[in-house]
Amino acid sequence: MSLFDEDPTHPIPYLDRVDVMRSKKSGGADLAVIIATPLQADDRSRQRLLRKLENYVALIRGDDFQAEFGAPTVEHTSIVVVINRDSDPSVFELLERRRAPIAEAGIALVVEPKDNE
Repeated sequence: MSLFDEDPTHPIPYLDRVDVMRSKKSGGADLAVIIATPLQADDRSRQRLLRKLENYVALIRGDDFQAEFGAPTVEHTSIVVVINRDSDPSVFELLERRRAPIAEAGIALVVEPKDNE
């Protein structure tokens, strides 16, 4: 199995799908990455997370998205990472390091730690 293949057993199973998207009445949209089980700090998991974020940024910067939701701004367009609170601390650090580059694309990065349910 390749690093970026679909893997239903991984906490980030599908890299080329939007997990959840919500349009805003005021314009723009929130796209959520759902990581329901703890994400470890192994290279594969970190690379999958980065690829998922890159795919979301590419989608938001695309013509079809912007025709429907307008040009992205950090006030109106967000990638929300819903992540299990028990994920490795270095994963949260990785997300923090991605905040500024994603903001440069006009997109807010929001991290929402959640407990196991």
